[in-house]
Amino acid sequence: MANTTTITDHEVVYANGDKKIHYLAAGPTNGPLIFFIHGWPGTGITWKAQLEAFAGIGFRAIAPDMPGYGKSTARRVLDDYCQEALVEGMMALLGDTSRDAAIYLRLWRLVFLFLARSQL
Repeated sequence: MANTTTITDHEVVYANGDKKIHYLAAGPTNGPLIFFIHGWPGTGITWKAQLEAFAGIGFRAIAPDMPGYGKSTARRVLDDYCQEALVEGMMALLGDTSRDAAIYLRLWRLVFLFLARSQL
């Protein structure tokens, strides 16, 4: 049976317009929100199978191109890649979904993280 899940391209601009995160999204916009975060040397499309699978069971599944990768901003500013800057980008992405919380999954370290804007 062919998969009929639609994966769409999006972007969010933040940091006073200096930075952009490109992301892929699939599934109902009102479904539980899950972000799939790639590691080196991947991009958001690394998670295509997971986007389709989770969208298929009702999740809003999102996979960004992390800063410096794919279609996201890649600047030669070392501070753009520190943890604080990465969290700033993920919070901008969360804000773009008009949600307060999401499940973040990053396979690189097998870390599962629940992050809510109200906790920061």
